[in-house]
Amino acid sequence: MLAAARRLGTGDFSKPVPTEGHDEFAQLGHEFNAMAGELEGRIAELARQRTRLQESIRRIGQTFAANLDRDTCSSSSPRPRSTRRRPRSAG
Repeated sequence: MLAAARRLGTGDFSKPVPTEGHDEFAQLGHEFNAMAGELEGRIAELARQRTRLQESIRRIGQTFAANLDRDTCSSSSPRPRSTRRRPRSAG
């Protein structure tokens, strides 16, 4: 069981704990295997969420960059008078 715990600690869920019999150690092995399955599922879900988040961030970056390009093109023309900043008067 110690070897199985060490495998799980490294993220290796490929080999379940052997469970023979009906004693307390077999029950512990069953619970250990159930816990390993639960962890594997949660890790997979986190990986899917991470992929979705990375994709969203990429799309936001592309949209931001496209808007910057548009702003850069339009900034070469003068701003309308109503949006120009006027110097503050002293006093």
